[in-house]
Amino acid sequence: MKANYDALVNELVAGLGKLPEGTEITLCRLMTFRGIDPKPYEKNGDLFDVCEVFRKAARKAGFKLDNSRYRNLIIGLPWNIPFTARKKG
Repeated sequence: MKANYDALVNELVAGLGKLPEGTEITLCRLMTFRGIDPKPYEKNGDLFDVCEVFRKAARKAGFKLDNSRYRNLIIGLPWNIPFTARKKG
């Protein structure tokens, strides 16, 4: 991992909690929703790391990020693949 993304990822996970249950969204749209410009991260290649850390943190916070609807499809980079966010439990 190139950097520490804790503050960014915490902001994104907090954003998941503000979405209606079952919302379908991408990581880039979530970043924009939270007022974060994803372009600098994309230019540096950091979004691969951000995406990985975000998914782990979301799981740890009790969210299920379901992108099975797009499994086995070639539709884009991980941060542009929509997922449905649901709170576990």
